[in-house]
Amino acid sequence: MAWVLEPQVEVVYSFTDASGHRGTESYFMDSGETDPTSGGPAALGTAIQAITADAISSIACRIRAVEDDPGDPTDGPYARGADKVLLVFQADDGSEVNFEVGAPNETILDSDKINVDEGDVALTDFLTAMEDNACTAEGHELKYLKRGFRKRDSGRKHL
Repeated sequence: MAWVLEPQVEVVYSFTDASGHRGTESYFMDSGETDPTSGGPAALGTAIQAITADAISSIACRIRAVEDDPGDPTDGPYARGADKVLLVFQADDGSEVNFEVGAPNETILDSDKINVDEGDVALTDFLTAMEDNACTAEGHELKYLKRGFRKRDSGRKHL
C-alpha cells in the first residue's frame, strides 16, 4: 500500500460578488502547477478576473494522492460515517481547532464510550501527527488535545 499522486492538480478560485456572497470554481491543470502565484493558476486567475465583475479573493492548488491498494472498511459499533469523534486542539495563540473523525474505532474511546482514551496507542499516534504537522488556518502550531468525545449529528435517526 502506497500513496500515489494523481496526474492533475485541482485549482480552486474563490470569488466574492458585489453583495458579499462567495462562490468557487475549480479547474484541473497539469500536476506541475503547484504554485497559485505563478504559471497556469496565476495566468488563468488574471484571465478570469478580466471577464467577471466578481473579485477573485483566493487561488488554491489542491494536490491529491490516492492509495494504490486501499484497505477495506471494518465493522463496529460506531462504523457509520455519521458517527463521529470531535477532537478539540489548543493552538499556541490560544485558539481552538475542531477536528472530526468519522466512524471512529471503539478502541479510541474510554470505558464510558463517550470520551476519548488519550492512552490509546492509535489515538496517541494521531495526536502526535497532528501536533507535529498540522496548524491553524493562520499558521499557529497545535499544542495539545483539549478534549475529545463521541457525538452524533442532531438530525440522525438512531437505528
